[in-house]
Amino acid sequence: MSTPISLFFDILIFFVKNKNQHFVAFFRIIKAFFNKFQTNIISSIT
Repeated sequence: MSTPISLFFDILIFFVKNKNQHFVAFFRIIKAFFNKFQTNIISSIT
């Protein structure tokens, strides 16, 4: 199941991929962080 947040990072990675590998690695770390904690974030919002 893809959340808007992870989809946003997928698009970001897609556009940055050919330009700068450091940004790609950075965004992947952030995306992994959000994927890990997104259930906690969603449950705390609702």
